[in-house]
Amino acid sequence: MDGVHETVDVWVVRGRDSVTVLLTKPCAARRHPIETESVDIQLTGLLSPCNVYLERIDDNHANAKRLWIEMGKPALPTERDVEQLHAASQIVREPLQWKFEAGTLHLEVAMPPHAIAAINC
Repeated sequence: MDGVHETVDVWVVRGRDSVTVLLTKPCAARRHPIETESVDIQLTGLLSPCNVYLERIDDNHANAKRLWIEMGKPALPTERDVEQLHAASQIVREPLQWKFEAGTLHLEVAMPPHAIAAINC
């Protein structure tokens, strides 16, 4: 990673035939607003990927707690409630738009507060 960001951490893991970019946006650092950050990622030294996927955990993705609160915080959820909560907790693999120019893969992802995202190429 070239550069430093005050509120988003990034790790890149290269496998034999793939690359995974892991992003986390924990609590905002002191004197930084808690807001969604746009992260521009540029990876060099790769062949043009066939598919790029994004998997995330945040307020709107893989968040069973949010649904449980919307259900009224049942102490004894019904079987149907448990099924819905299980479905809401699943991490969904979504295609991510990308651009490959001059040997560099360009990716962009929005990171809301308290989020985790994995980009798989």
